[in-house]
Amino acid sequence: MNEEQLKKIMKKSSVETSKGFINDLMTSIEANHETQKTSYKRLIWLVSLISLVTISGLILLFMESNTVENTYLKFISDIPKMPILVIVTLSLLFGINYLIRLNEENSITA
Repeated sequence: MNEEQLKKIMKKSSVETSKGFINDLMTSIEANHETQKTSYKRLIWLVSLISLVTISGLILLFMESNTVENTYLKFISDIPKMPILVIVTLSLLFGINYLIRLNEENSITA
């Protein structure tokens, strides 16, 4: 094959994309990002379930202890309640805030 024939073939053949190529490409990229996003809803449900089971277990433990001389119950009753409530509430709020920030950062970068 000489150069002239090669030039003729190259003139005749041209690389063109279809009309919706860019739209199709962008749609497939967006679909790929949607499938790769991490869902924190499952994590929130799991943490809520674990917390509910733990709290229920503690309540059942206190209800089943009939004796006042139970050392564990006496130890728990001596702890001041307000600081514990504040610490638990702040911990839960900071945890929820952290999950929300992770979710927002994930949606911004995707």
